[in-house]
Amino acid sequence: MLFKIHDIDTLWFAPKTAQMMDTGIFTSKALAAGKILTHKSGATNISDITIETVNSNAQQLYSTTNKVVHKLLLNGTKEVPLTDGFYESNFVDFVEQYNIIYFPTVLTYLINNVGNNTNTSMNNDSIDDYYCSVSITHRFQKNGACVMFESYDINKEINVGYFGMTQSIAFNTANHYMYVPNTIYDDITLHEPSTSIYLTPDKWRNPNLPPTSYFQLYDANATYTMNTGFCPDYGTARPEIRVEQLSDAAFFYSSFKMYQKLISGGKLYPGDRVEAVVYRILSPKYDEDFTNVSWYWVNDDIYLQVNAHKPIKKILPLPSYMIGKMVTIVESNNTTVGNIVTTDGLSINMTGTSNYAILKLSNNKEDSSGTDGADGREIELQTSDTHIQWRYVGDTLWTNLVALADLKGEPGELIGQVQADWAETDSEELSYIKNKPTDIIFEVASLTSLTEEEKTTISAQVAAILNAGGYDIDTSKYDDLILHFVDGYNDIHYHYSSFFVEDGETVSILFESENDNETIKLTVNFVGDDSATTIETLTGFSGDYNDLINKPTPRPTIELEVASLTTLTQAEKLAIRNKLSALIVDNKIDGTKFDDIVLVTTNDLIRLHYSSIDYYVANPQITVIFETQSTKYILNVPVEEYGYSTLTSTSTYTKAEIDAMFASLLEQLQN
Repeated sequence: MLFKIHDIDTLWFAPKTAQMMDTGIFTSKALAAGKILTHKSGATNISDITIETVNSNAQQLYSTTNKVVHKLLLNGTKEVPLTDGFYESNFVDFVEQYNIIYFPTVLTYLINNVGNNTNTSMNNDSIDDYYCSVSITHRFQKNGACVMFESYDINKEINVGYFGMTQSIAFNTANHYMYVPNTIYDDITLHEPSTSIYLTPDKWRNPNLPPTSYFQLYDANATYTMNTGFCPDYGTARPEIRVEQLSDAAFFYSSFKMYQKLISGGKLYPGDRVEAVVYRILSPKYDEDFTNVSWYWVNDDIYLQVNAHKPIKKILPLPSYMIGKMVTIVESNNTTVGNIVTTDGLSINMTGTSNYAILKLSNNKEDSSGTDGADGREIELQTSDTHIQWRYVGDTLWTNLVALADLKGEPGELIGQVQADWAETDSEELSYIKNKPTDIIFEVASLTSLTEEEKTTISAQVAAILNAGGYDIDTSKYDDLILHFVDGYNDIHYHYSSFFVEDGETVSILFESENDNETIKLTVNFVGDDSATTIETLTGFSGDYNDLINKPTPRPTIELEVASLTTLTQAEKLAIRNKLSALIVDNKIDGTKFDDIVLVTTNDLIRLHYSSIDYYVANPQITVIFETQSTKYILNVPVEEYGYSTLTSTSTYTKAEIDAMFASLLEQLQN
């Protein structure tokens, strides 16, 4: 089908096949030079046309885009005209958005408009159907780096060749040198002419870690370097996602042009999203001891890449705006670095002959004379075998903070409230919860009478939560008082509404019933006369002994079942997300919806009770902490991307350890 008269000598054709019109997938049907095109009907020019040359570009789909938006922004916010001019800013964004039109819809549109005297645009914005929508922000930064924030939202089933995001032309066609860290080409390699290099998984050093940075050199001394790649902390470029979608990670073409690949092969389906942070940096030699030193910004973080092809140990001088940044290793081999950028620079020790490191520099200290900066990110702490370590919430890797050997002193006491019924003999029990006032649960089989065993047990439970004088209840020793009624037909938790101590010997505890106008009264003697401990149901009594009313009526226990305390299956992640997200009301956790949250192993041998639950609104995530005497289990559940849910554990600390740890952290931050 002839679908565009491009100019007086050029016609554009497309194959209008049943397969293409049904699926949008087509292959080109070649037109050969020397063939004759003969007029059939409906045209003014009825002369035969001889095909002189054919240029087949079926894979490119040139110009089939619409709903195009272009913007120029200063510092990411101030829009300025798309004209030449002089502006002052820290960085410049060129924003590009468009749809890649579903090609059968283009042909249908053109057919419906055949016969017009002028060419009908195949980019008309009235064409609504599309393969995918594209959003790209090209951010040009002050060191010459160009960082691209790219996303592709898929609207049709697509057979993927590859997503490259960016590429690099030949840097020097006479002597083309290149290297790719974490591959067999991690040494400086002279790319032979007429040879193409494909980075298939068998050429990676680590089969689970596809290469993320690619280097072309002007000469063997790397006088100038073109560095392109993906930021491995974001989107589809995260190694654990990308490795599942790669047949090869890049290829260096025989023309020396370099094509990197975010994903390659396979299919994408409606609703899928491909996204990444991509960069391209042209940089001169920064330091004679290193093959390349280059960096780019992602928001407030700086990603610093350091490569050396010899052993090197030195302080690498860095720009003043990096001073005070905390350093996290994202990827590396044969490399150790300091934890912070000092006035002199960054301490780096590379021990091999093909060394690389991708470092994230974060948390720059504010000048005290300036305005207040944004709130700092939350951090997490854990202990390894040798160090106390820290990281930002949401990051993957841990940074050493202080060596355990430097912590001295006697073990401290437990902090805050602990379970009122805890004793030394319980110290190894998994059900032990640190730092959480517990729920006191009174187990009964009837709401009208108590067995002797129940009276004795309940009296002892009440005695354990008395104050030091033994004449009143200490409310700091519990979270809730719960009456657990279990018989052959019922399994109900009743929550207390009030209590009243009489004569320093008995306490009356009132529990809300599920029936209106009914209150359950538990009278407990706590000085030794168990027979005076009774239970009864009162009708027509509000239970307002001391004006403590309106506590929630029976609430369920939320059980989260897992097969392991170290990993989660996809099915477990989904089930946990669904249960926990149901607790969110008005962007916060509604505590009235549950009595307890329990992490239960499949065999029911381990039941861990929660000590805290938090909901982070900005990047929707629920975090639940379960604690034993020695271990804290942290369940992180992203509400939207639940597939990235994690269950991790860290050791808990004594008071002396915590004091020493935070003193060390404060000293480092102050310095």
